[in-house]
Amino acid sequence: PTVTISDATVGEIIYYTTDGSTPTSASNIYAAPISLNSTTTLKALAVAQGYTNSTIASQTYTINIPVIHQVILNWTLGNQASQSPVSVVTAVNVYRQGILLNAIGSTATSYVDTSVVAGQTYKYYVTEFASANPAGQQESVPSNTVTVNIPTP
Repeated sequence: PTVTISDATVGEIIYYTTDGSTPTSASNIYAAPISLNSTTTLKALAVAQGYTNSTIASQTYTINIPVIHQVILNWTLGNQASQSPVSVVTAVNVYRQGILLNAIGSTATSYVDTSVVAGQTYKYYVTEFASANPAGQQESVPSNTVTVNIPTP
């Protein structure tokens, strides 16, 4: 988010701080909206020739950036779908809680799951899927299962 500061006096200079300290003529000079990425106490002082300095304006902005939980899975391809040398892996299947979450490209070695919820536990495994197999299409045995606990903020 950004904050805009203005004053009605023509020709004023606005000095500001973002650390809660009192602004002076040695502080930052306001020239454009100020970006805030975390909770910030913004203080400002307007100064114009021939006028008394403004009172110091102060405002604390509370920035709540949501925590996005994600699980990053990485694996090594092992071509477990068939013992046949002509077998071609055509997809890697990612399972969560025993349900197919996604079928991704045959050379993929990672997957990011951003649909997880804080306070929950998830179990993942992957399989390889081969289509050029003498016995027809076949899915490999599952990889080792990985259990992931998503912390509560």
